[in-house]
Amino acid sequence: MSFPRWSFPRLHPAVSALLLVLAATFTLGVVSAAWATAYTSAASGNWNSTSTWTPSGTPGAGDDVTILTAHAVTLTQNESCNNITIANTAGRLLGAFTLSVNGTLNASATLTLDTVFNGPTVRFVGSTGRALFGANWAALGTSSIFEVALTGGATGTFTGNLKAKRWMFNSGTLNVTGIVRTDSSGANTGAIVFGGGTLILSGALERSSGNAFTGGLTMGAGSLLKSTSTSGTPIGSPSTVSLSSTSTVEFAGAGQTIPGLAYGNLVTSGSATKTLAAATSIAGASSSVGTGTTLATGAFTLTNNGPMAVNGTFQISQGGWGGNTGTYTYGSSGTLTFANSSGSYGVNSTDTWWPSASGPVNVTVSGAGGITMNVARTVSGTFQTAA
Repeated sequence: MSFPRWSFPRLHPAVSALLLVLAATFTLGVVSAAWATAYTSAASGNWNSTSTWTPSGTPGAGDDVTILTAHAVTLTQNESCNNITIANTAGRLLGAFTLSVNGTLNASATLTLDTVFNGPTVRFVGSTGRALFGANWAALGTSSIFEVALTGGATGTFTGNLKAKRWMFNSGTLNVTGIVRTDSSGANTGAIVFGGGTLILSGALERSSGNAFTGGLTMGAGSLLKSTSTSGTPIGSPSTVSLSSTSTVEFAGAGQTIPGLAYGNLVTSGSATKTLAAATSIAGASSSVGTGTTLATGAFTLTNNGPMAVNGTFQISQGGWGGNTGTYTYGSSGTLTFANSSGSYGVNSTDTWWPSASGPVNVTVSGAGGITMNVARTVSGTFQTAA
């Protein structure tokens, strides 16, 4: 019996090389996954000592780690792991170095102690979105230092309240359904430092209602702090502040109070009115009043040194003022409201918050004080009084 002869086309050398690379990559991925190890502490000792762990070895970036109640593990250099679970016992991880976590940090039982860490920085890394903290983690950790350094636009999440001595947000996003607080020498006195990352929280920077953040707030270029909290003071009253001109603080909750700070960019979004708590300045080029929101001056002056896009309502309240700097551009639903109960407010050619071009589509005079027009302005939408 004769069999047909099969003929296969010859592959171009470049294609053959690509197939070899893909095959090698797949093989390495399988081997790497197969070699990942789950290490459990066998004794107190240094992280990089094989006798500290069972099985014998040293945990690496792809390995899961569990530190038991009876053992204290010390970092003598920067180390890495995948997931790590720590016993709810004081001083389980020691040493003034950084532990890079590619997975999730958790406690073996519901966390009740502030001092499971003593010295190290826990740095969340990787390009995979995930829960950064496990279900047993809680708002405890006056000796903890946490750094979020995710890459590739990844978002880390947690549902619950978080606490640390110091927070750093250098890249990626941490989205917390709860509050984030810093306790150093006292409640809410630690430091929050943004190196370019993002923090989004549904709660506030505070220990509890009425016990707001008073520590240091530093925001580097391109960083974002966004609060959807309904707390009156969602970012507290920081004692020391340094906000880059390209950083952004976004107030996205209802009924929020805006601390009087020197902002880079100031953004309102969501709904309802956000009101200045003190004199406020803006230096950035991307500030905005979002559709459906009102930015109210309260009894204070807003000094806008950059462009402000008003797609919602800008309200000048009794005793407040919009300053005469920067530029204001009103969108198709942009509204200017005067809410002065006494004393007529004069509108002059130098008032940048009512420009001659791209001015408010709608104007409302809601207070009995009224306004005095010292310059001609056009209202293309609705002009109304509601004293």
